[in-house]
Amino acid sequence: MVKRELLLTSVAALLLAVAFVVGRQTAGGDGPWLEAPSLESGAEVRSEKKSVEMGSSRASTSECVSEQSEIDRLQSLMAELLREQSFQVDMYEKLEREAYGDPVPWPDSAPEEMRPGMVEEIVEETFAECDIGLPLGTIDCSEPPCIVAVQGSSADFRDRVMGCPAWNGVYGRYLENNMITKACGDGSGDRTYSDVIIMRLSWSAYWDDSGADELENKKRRIKYREAEMGRDWACN
Repeated sequence: MVKRELLLTSVAALLLAVAFVVGRQTAGGDGPWLEAPSLESGAEVRSEKKSVEMGSSRASTSECVSEQSEIDRLQSLMAELLREQSFQVDMYEKLEREAYGDPVPWPDSAPEEMRPGMVEEIVEETFAECDIGLPLGTIDCSEPPCIVAVQGSSADFRDRVMGCPAWNGVYGRYLENNMITKACGDGSGDRTYSDVIIMRLSWSAYWDDSGADELENKKRRIKYREAEMGRDWACN
């Protein structure tokens, strides 16, 4: 996502620069002027004035043609840049979909206890009312299923969560979780690691009612969302 934003920002900045130049060329501005000489003879003044006017007219015509040519060139460049921007955005979105899948909407068939509002409420109550031993991290319910990140690792984490009345009263002994280890660099070449427990609150029909392509997309979306959540995980 960051790369896409940088792409759009750089192209937009270039377009603004070109538009600014076109605007100045179109609007024109103060240019050099000719001042009629101060002569005592009226005839000489008129003759000189006529000569100056003819010269000024030719110069003005030439400048207009030159300016219009530059305006046409810049407008053509703007159109080309807009086409290139559209192409780059389309290509990025295509690659993004291939790598991360298409966002999955919440289905109407999702059980109430697996929906965002209730999941967030139960998870927060569980960590507030019971000694889970680890701090609650991020809860992401932007797509199904809700994903909960818990910083750290613990041998009895599952038992603590499933034994909490706030959790057990709604989900029973259900807990779908796995461990993710994030490698961190401290600038010296040494590596430290951060363990994060991922909890997913999905339901069987969410997976069972999917075709092969849809199932692959759902798995891809979960990996992508976990990676995005991982950006905020602190390193030990």
